[in-house]
Amino acid sequence: MGMTDLLKIISSIYKEPGFRYMTAAVPKSSIDYHPYNLKVVTHDNVDRDDYYTISSTGVTRLRDQETEYTALGIWEKEFKDYKIVINIPTFSKFRIWKAFAVWRKNVRTKKKKVPTATLR
Repeated sequence: MGMTDLLKIISSIYKEPGFRYMTAAVPKSSIDYHPYNLKVVTHDNVDRDDYYTISSTGVTRLRDQETEYTALGIWEKEFKDYKIVINIPTFSKFRIWKAFAVWRKNVRTKKKKVPTATLR
């Protein structure tokens, strides 16, 4: 258990039919979090509020009493497409850009507040 490479997980499903449980490999607050960063876990280690099952027919996500099913071939294609998109510079540098934009906004706001306070 604990396998995190999705292509290996999918390959193992084709070789050894059955199903496996998966949950997020990292917490949602992690910089490494994304919808396909999953790991195989035992039934006992499933996060009952948000988990996946994967079988040779598809992937089912169970979250907050809602169920979402995707055929395995489609899910695998979406994963491969995600890997391509995330390597586009606009998307791969987004977190750095976002952090810089927030920092710059905070600096500008602080620069405006100091003179304003002095004038009062």
